[in-house]
Amino acid sequence: MKKRRKNREVLKALFAPRGVAVIGSSWQSPLFLQVLNNLAASRGKSRVWPVILGPDRQMPPEIFANEIDLAILVIPVSETLPVLRRCDAAGVAAALLIQSPEGTSLQRADAYTGLREELTDLSIRVLGPNSAGLMLPGEKFNASVIPGTALTGSVAFLSQSGALCNAILDWSLREQIGFSAFASVGAMVDIGWGELLTWLGDHAATRSIIIYMESIGEARAFLSAARETTLSKPVIVIKAGRTETAARAMAAHSFHPAGDDAVLDAAFRRIGVLRVESIAELFYMAEVLSRQPLPSGNRLMILSNSGSAGVLAADSLTTRGGAPGHVPDETVAALRDRALVTGFVDLGEDADAGRYSEVLGVLQADADTDGTLVVYAPTIFTPAEDVADEVIRFAHSQQKPVLASWIGGNSVQKGTAMLERAGIPTFPYPDTAAKIFNYMWRYAYNLRALYETPALVDSEEKAGERRAFADELLQKELELGKEALSADAAARLLAAYGLDVSDEKPAGGQSYPCAMGSFVDAEFGPVLYFSATAQGPAPGSDRALALPPLNTTLARRMLEQTRFYQQMQAEGRVDLNKLEQTLVGFSRMLVELPRIHEVKLDPLFLHIGESGEARPQVAACQIRLFGKEIPDNRLPRPAIRPYPIQYVSEWRLRDGTPVLIRPIRPEDEPKFVVFHRHLSDQSVYFRYFHTIQLDQRIAHERLSRICFVDYDREMALVVETATGDEQDIIAVGRLIRAHGDDEAEFAILVADKYQRSGIGTELLRRLVAIGGREGLARITAKILPENSGMLQVCRKIGFDVRFNADEEVYDAVIAL
Repeated sequence: MKKRRKNREVLKALFAPRGVAVIGSSWQSPLFLQVLNNLAASRGKSRVWPVILGPDRQMPPEIFANEIDLAILVIPVSETLPVLRRCDAAGVAAALLIQSPEGTSLQRADAYTGLREELTDLSIRVLGPNSAGLMLPGEKFNASVIPGTALTGSVAFLSQSGALCNAILDWSLREQIGFSAFASVGAMVDIGWGELLTWLGDHAATRSIIIYMESIGEARAFLSAARETTLSKPVIVIKAGRTETAARAMAAHSFHPAGDDAVLDAAFRRIGVLRVESIAELFYMAEVLSRQPLPSGNRLMILSNSGSAGVLAADSLTTRGGAPGHVPDETVAALRDRALVTGFVDLGEDADAGRYSEVLGVLQADADTDGTLVVYAPTIFTPAEDVADEVIRFAHSQQKPVLASWIGGNSVQKGTAMLERAGIPTFPYPDTAAKIFNYMWRYAYNLRALYETPALVDSEEKAGERRAFADELLQKELELGKEALSADAAARLLAAYGLDVSDEKPAGGQSYPCAMGSFVDAEFGPVLYFSATAQGPAPGSDRALALPPLNTTLARRMLEQTRFYQQMQAEGRVDLNKLEQTLVGFSRMLVELPRIHEVKLDPLFLHIGESGEARPQVAACQIRLFGKEIPDNRLPRPAIRPYPIQYVSEWRLRDGTPVLIRPIRPEDEPKFVVFHRHLSDQSVYFRYFHTIQLDQRIAHERLSRICFVDYDREMALVVETATGDEQDIIAVGRLIRAHGDDEAEFAILVADKYQRSGIGTELLRRLVAIGGREGLARITAKILPENSGMLQVCRKIGFDVRFNADEEVYDAVIAL
């Protein structure tokens, strides 16, 4: 198998090539000519060479004497592979496959599967097939078969449908909407969402990313890239195939397996991706999120001069989980002669701009709300632009989102234009505006969960003992030819992970029959569910799904998706902590035992005692396994990488003090506050190359990002004292992988009290070993000349250390 090219090199060749070879079968091909015409019309920096295959389907060898890093193949899929091999041998980094569909869906699926398998032997990387091409308007690059060129903007649009790209571009030109990137990704046999999102996440001209998606492809790569990207810019997706019938159609169209749509929703919530229901909402949300602050909750104050419009907005808000803003009784009484306050604020049809302004001012001072929607329907009492002027003045005083709905046509155009110029998103219908607010608060809620990375916090010894017991138990059952555990074996396995298995109902209190279990999704692998009713999680029932692993916060967020949880919270008397811990233990079992195929814990009773504590008890359990014929490396793996417990171990300082070295966790944030308080100015300067004040170093916004780690993209080890009731962090070392590359940069910071105790050497030794296990090719660092201690450690570990006169630092490099 040939080594694939680095993603960074490939994506640069794809989006900013120095030279492009456009390869076709005939000068009469309309697709071939359209690509050439678009490249010529865009007048970009890339040099272009047209190539027509000869009668023997060979290319003129002299073409590769030019500096070509992108090949655009406008030929049938059946002729693609020999051409790709020739391009690969000539050192071309990337290929864009543009074809008209051939044959039936089944025939195309077979052809694409064969192409995907053959590509593993080539270093060239491929976007497509069945792509309509791509554009970067700001860089004047149009390598597509789409008529016309997109305007320049800040939104990146990715689509698995070439036909939709045509329609969207045509519409955008009419509406004067611009794009930073515009790409048809096709069948994604090679380059997928993960690589594209990583590139767009680093793309300075892109402020938000919108996606028309038919399939996920490589789920783990998508989730990892999307979770990192959403930290800095919104990712908004419309995913076709919500119903079973539509999902089957999408699977045939996209040539990827269709998973459970509810699982996709759970995955998107977990990584902060916003899912919308229509193409219009893709663009609405891209605009709203770029122009308005996010709400801190779900309460929206609706003001309207039309009672019916206000009712429509209130219905749209509350049926999708939002709530009306709270207005105190005394404020309701004070407004009685100017407005009627019910589920919204009805200003009356005779409301003029002054009444809008006065009521907005009162509500700003007294109401408890997370955002405001102002609705205007044309009347003879006041022009639309006068009300718009008051709303603009109000919005400028707000730190919360302000939306508007100006209903009508010509009579509201001036007011609508004023609001849009002021950065206030304005919608033609009030129910649409309320729905957009619901998207906003749910998006903000999911973003807050991004830092809740799951952590398996057991000690390595405890986790190892449990895993050894579980492996032995499963192996014995498989050797007996069983792919379904006996009731006794299932009960013992569940008990090892903290689940209470018993059919004896405790006396007193109240019991609720529920269900819990797991299944394997075609796209996302293991999925766990909780159902507030027994007999399983049928679609439409009161159920919640989640991807393992979980911590208690993620378990609670999972439960919050059920009506049962909301009912329990409304009653204010039920403590669900033990249920959360049960979900965490169950998810841990799924992560540690990939041999598990399916679990049904049904019924699972929630016994609520007089204290209000809910105690889960499994009354019946079924556990099915994958058979021995499936090797370990073919078993489904979690779509989200769990806490890397394999990198946890004890160690001793030079003076014999025991410490624990382990990967970082989000829960470490309070310990890092203490850690930074014990760092000298010199230690901070050596690490960051400049002084950072303590209050900046311990700010929550900064530390939450430092403690949040996607272990597929970054590895950080902390050294923790292992004695006493409180464990303190005394050092941290990081490996930060370069995007789209197989190298990483290391950084180490040791508390002053513990310097020269061997910690730096041990951390760097472990980071180098981890880099090798994680597939890195080399590790680098830049070190100040004054930092003699770290220079000595690097030489000791085997780094090549050389002075960089241009930057006045030392470059340390080690090949793995």
